[in-house]
Amino acid sequence: MMQRELPALAVSPEVQLAALAVGALVFATALAAGLLLHPAGLERRARALGAHADSPQTPRARGAQLLAWIDWAIARLSLVRATERRALARTLALAGFRAREAVSLYLATRLLAPLAGALLGLAAGPHTGLAPTAAALAGAGLGLAAPPLFLANRRQRRRQAIERGFPDALDLLVICVESGLSVDAAIARVAGELGRAHPVLAAELQLAAVELRFLPDRADAFANLEARTGIEGIRALVSMLHQTERFGTPLAQALRTLAAEARTAALLRVEERAARLPAVLTVPMIFFILPPLFIVLVGPVIAQLLSR
Repeated sequence: MMQRELPALAVSPEVQLAALAVGALVFATALAAGLLLHPAGLERRARALGAHADSPQTPRARGAQLLAWIDWAIARLSLVRATERRALARTLALAGFRAREAVSLYLATRLLAPLAGALLGLAAGPHTGLAPTAAALAGAGLGLAAPPLFLANRRQRRRQAIERGFPDALDLLVICVESGLSVDAAIARVAGELGRAHPVLAAELQLAAVELRFLPDRADAFANLEARTGIEGIRALVSMLHQTERFGTPLAQALRTLAAEARTAALLRVEERAARLPAVLTVPMIFFILPPLFIVLVGPVIAQLLSR
């Protein structure tokens, strides 16, 4: 049987030049990163790699080494200042990324995303009918805007998840405190009970319970909980816990009042979304619902008139 030859893939000169430019950019980046190292550091790193070359490593260990290398490389490049790095770390924590290498990994993603977008744009250019340069620029623009949009979207969804579970958490806190549990035990118990219904809030409360046991100052644990969540309800809860510990006010009564306010606020948010629904549905109704309705109702009459 004769083998069928595959047609040769035609590559335009613009695509070839773009591939060469990308290869040169990657080589220059790797060379610059190597030159930033001290020669003694290079020798020490080579000896360490040689010592661990024969030892078996798990995928998790290799992933940890890769994250450590990315963190080291981004730190050596000094892309952001210390204040900007702390602000970015707080933003990432609000989105749920609390790892030590989260800032470096996000910065590396922002550096590589335009390059990946440009390559995808060049690959999709012949199928979209765009010129290679326009396709590469469009892909680079999408890659540049994708990480901040993803971070903002994840932060918003995480905030909404915490707000949905906060009234239930307050109700459970009221029950636990009225049954005789301390604040630390009540928070740990509520975190365990909310694990399935509201896992995001349960994880934050579990971390707060651990910090309450190990941190020397309880105020630091409450401040960390407020900084990690960033919602008004948690801020009010932390302020109320500070007041009860400082002035000795009844904790159960204060929690019950706060729980009623949280339920009222949640109901108001639902009513606000319901009130916005007619305005939101106006545009889809005009463009997608009314035209088919007119075609179904008036179409037969027009067809009969044209057939006469």
